[in-house]
Amino acid sequence: MRAVLLLASLVSVVAGTVVGADVPQSQDSPLSQVLSKLEQQGLAPIVEVDFDDGVWEIETFRKNKPLEVHVNPQTLAILSEHPDTHHRKPSINALTASQIARQIEQTGYQPILEMDYEHGQWKVEALHAGSERALTVEAATGKILSDRADD
Repeated sequence: MRAVLLLASLVSVVAGTVVGADVPQSQDSPLSQVLSKLEQQGLAPIVEVDFDDGVWEIETFRKNKPLEVHVNPQTLAILSEHPDTHHRKPSINALTASQIARQIEQTGYQPILEMDYEHGQWKVEALHAGSERALTVEAATGKILSDRADD
């Protein structure tokens, strides 16, 4: 019996490492809420988002200067910030990152793992029905242009 419990513990640790290592947990705020709070604080436009080591790493701007911030996914507190390299900004008629994230979440893609703005489109990685998906989303409308399995 002891061996079975040990094996079960090992399997859950390995599974957690592989599957849950860089995935927001159920108690974490949805990405749209995280991004909306940052935008309300004047951190905009947001151009790249990545969930890594249990925190959101977000590349954005403050007063036109590129900045990277790390955000706690539960409290939404900014844990750290530092100057970043230059990024291409979304066009003036594009939806905000929080609006894009909200639309994606409302269509059942949750949680979102990454968002990256490139040439008028967002490249998004999210979970849907238990599998990781790679989406291409039109920045001006939030329309999902493509959805494929993320390898």
